[in-house]
Amino acid sequence: MKYKILLAGKNQTTIDDFFYVMNDNFDCLTTSMRNEDIDAHLTYFKPHAFVYCIVEETRENILKIMNALDVLKRRHVKLILIGDMEPIQEFLRLKPDLVTMSLYKPIAAATISKELLKLFEEERALEEQKRMEEELERAKLEAELKANRTKNILIIDDDPMMLRTVKNGLKDKYNVATAVSGKIALTYLEKKTDIDVILLDYEMPVENGPKVFAKIRAMETMQDVPIVFLTGMNETEKIKQVLSLKPQGYLLKPIEFDKLMYTIEKVTD
Repeated sequence: MKYKILLAGKNQTTIDDFFYVMNDNFDCLTTSMRNEDIDAHLTYFKPHAFVYCIVEETRENILKIMNALDVLKRRHVKLILIGDMEPIQEFLRLKPDLVTMSLYKPIAAATISKELLKLFEEERALEEQKRMEEELERAKLEAELKANRTKNILIIDDDPMMLRTVKNGLKDKYNVATAVSGKIALTYLEKKTDIDVILLDYEMPVENGPKVFAKIRAMETMQDVPIVFLTGMNETEKIKQVLSLKPQGYLLKPIEFDKLMYTIEKVTD
């Protein structure tokens, strides 16, 4: 990538080097030392650094330059001084916290380019490391919050007695919602997107379990939610039909609550 450099100062040779010798690595723009110009360029150009090409300057001029460049600290923009040793040393003596890097003339354009690239790329690596650490910390926090919050379970079954039985068996540990049909369940899921597990009856009138399963999986917010079939079928071929839909699990009715609890924890782990 190219880094943006905002340039100012009286050393025209160095400024020209940035435009004509170092242009493969840097996008450059010049500015006057008027506060309004500097502020406008910082706002719209958004440079990675401000390079001041300094030559022999009186102490009075150095103080004026420092005052004009105070905005860099507030805007978190690096200041690079390139030029004569004496004015740079004076600048560093008066305002050391404002300067990120100083390079003394005579210095080749290739050396300037190398030093600036090293500075920017080290900072970029640090920023990337910080970003990765923040993402890791955020993921860790999200995992802890998810592990600590009460899981939300939706049970879909056309048998009200079955719904009450399963809900009563789970309500002490989970938040449990019920639906007596696929239509009611789909309407509920359009609004409630933080479901952790869906327990779905395989055999229901109007729309059976497989049809409801397909409609749930077609919802963008439900594609990764674990679905466990509840089925009264205990025949090998029927079980194969259940598994062919690739649910996260299936349980035979009547439900054994130890197995149900184990399955819920397993598919949400």
